Amino acid sequence: MQGPLPDVGILSLLNFESFLGTLVPVIFALALVFFLWGLAKFILHSGEEDAKTEGKRMMLWGVIGLVVMFGIWGIVNLFLSIFSGDLNTIQTPTFPLPPN
Repeated sequence: MQGPLPDVGILSLLNFESFLGTLVPVIFALALVFFLWGLAKFILHSGEEDAKTEGKRMMLWGVIGLVVMFGIWGIVNLFLSIFSGDLNTIQTPTFPLPPN
């Protein structure tokens, strides 16, 4: 017979917030790397039309990814500010540093 289920409400929310705090900067970084990869492909293969087209497409999707991420980040922070009652505080995304 098993015991009662553990109460993990607050703990799971903190873990989820920590997970999102790590995931969001990584997704920003991936979108930026994708854009820069497309830019490099566009510049380095300027003589090949197919490679230039692929580079343009990669840059476009990298920019779209960045715009979507900034938009989602802004909307989430707007809702957090509205519902917390503190309209003067908007959190900026930060990249997690490894522990010392």
